[in-house]
Amino acid sequence: MAKKTNKTHKLRGSREHGRGMKKGRGAGLRGGRGAGGWKHKKLHFLLYDQSHLRGKHGFIRHAADAGPTKAVSVRQVDEHAEAWLGQGSAAREGDLLAVDLGKMGYDKLVGSGQVTRKLALTVPRASEGAVKKVQAAGGKVTQTEAPEPAPKAAPPKKKGG
Repeated sequence: MAKKTNKTHKLRGSREHGRGMKKGRGAGLRGGRGAGGWKHKKLHFLLYDQSHLRGKHGFIRHAADAGPTKAVSVRQVDEHAEAWLGQGSAAREGDLLAVDLGKMGYDKLVGSGQVTRKLALTVPRASEGAVKKVQAAGGKVTQTEAPEPAPKAAPPKKKGG
């Protein structure tokens, strides 16, 4: 049985192989390969393929902000203080109930809730409101890390020109 002649073999000697003058050469007919020819492919990218848009996108979380903060409120500390005393996580120091929140895994003391007992708290960071509430109840807060600086107010804008 004779071998069937394929189309390429049949068209040897013709310049375009049946594709016309330009269609068979390179990627010029389709406007470049890949993301080339962006100018006339822009609408397609904007509507259907936004992951391939050029340029930088998103934002970078810096290492200082990346760690999650495990916070505890003064209300939670006030409610659980007696239970922690029974478990050995807290201790009596005179009329104060001493709790080391840093050893318990808490990073910050926040000021939501009320304080009904005298507490001596040791914590890496504490909000101003939490410190005021504990001190108003006769307790004290010791921060093991430096407190966060208050944001500076922007200078007033000059009016006119």
